Amino acid sequence: MYELTVKRQAIKALQNMPRHNAQRIRRELDRLAEHPNRRDVDVASLAGRPGFRLRVGGWRIIFARDDKTRVIDVLRIVPRGQAYKR
Repeated sequence: MYELTVKRQAIKALQNMPRHNAQRIRRELDRLAEHPNRRDVDVASLAGRPGFRLRVGGWRIIFARDDKTRVIDVLRIVPRGQAYKR
């Protein structure tokens, strides 16, 4: 199992979204932390920059993963349309 660390920006996003969306995202993050390479979790590497994205409905969770220390660092949680803007 991987340890989840969540940046302040991602925590604020969870607090400001509807409760049912936040609960769904938390469940998916827990599943990701259990087994990051599961096929039923919609994860893809980001194109042109380091990191990964997890797709949960209309939301995107941008994260970094360190397999040596077994840490997943959640960087941002944003609506789909804003996810890939720099």
